[in-house]
Amino acid sequence: MCVYVHACAATPLALVQAMTQHGITAKLENVEVIHMHTQGDAEYAQPHCKGRYLLMLLLEIEPGQFLVLFRPGTTSVRSGLGTFFVSEPEHTKHSLCS
Repeated sequence: MCVYVHACAATPLALVQAMTQHGITAKLENVEVIHMHTQGDAEYAQPHCKGRYLLMLLLEIEPGQFLVLFRPGTTSVRSGLGTFFVSEPEHTKHSLCS
C-alpha cells in the first residue's frame, strides 16, 4: 500500500491521524508514505510505528527521479496515485519542474 501525503499547509491532518490509527489498530506493515515537508504531527514517523510505515522524503531524491516515481509500471508507487505540477518538466537531463 502506498500513500502520498500533501505538503505544507495542505497536509490533511485529520486523514493523517486516521491513517496512523488505522495502521496501528489493523497492524498494517510496510505502508509506503511518500511526502515532502508536511505540517503538523507525523505520528506515523514515531518509533512505535516503525515497520508499519516506510517513509520516502521526496527532498532526498535527485530532481529527475521524482517523475520516475510516478510513471506507469513503477513498483515503488502504486497505481491510483497522482501528482500535479505547475509547469511541464524541462526537457533536460534532470527534467526539472516547479
